[in-house]
Amino acid sequence: MTDTRLNPNQVNRVLSTFAYVDEVLQGVERLVGTRTSPLDPERRDVSEAEAALLRDLLERVRQQMLSALDQLGIPKPEPRHSARWRIDTSLRFIDIALSELNERTLRGYGGVSPAAATEVTAVATAVRDVVREGRSALHDGNGAK
Repeated sequence: MTDTRLNPNQVNRVLSTFAYVDEVLQGVERLVGTRTSPLDPERRDVSEAEAALLRDLLERVRQQMLSALDQLGIPKPEPRHSARWRIDTSLRFIDIALSELNERTLRGYGGVSPAAATEVTAVATAVRDVVREGRSALHDGNGAK
């Protein structure tokens, strides 16, 4: 009889590879999803029929990975992070990025008029206000307005 058990390092390798595959699949899901961003760098040139086929394929890949874990005797990992924490962290990073959009940083790219610097700072502040509103709603537990 052949020993098919994996040692802990090998189990971690399988799990980390499957986690990476799932992360890539999430990127594909975004591209074939119905929600788009006006700032997406990709042109949506996938037909609805192709998108449906790809969404089905993504589900089949995930099911195949779950079956593989079962076959290998590897328990499905429990979620380790709170969605609330991940969202808050993302909103913090957005706030930081926007806080750096000001006259001082713009001058690093060349001369900027005071009026243009003021306008850019005001725009960044307005977006930061919305982000902060989201963080506040998240912390209050009340949801967005």
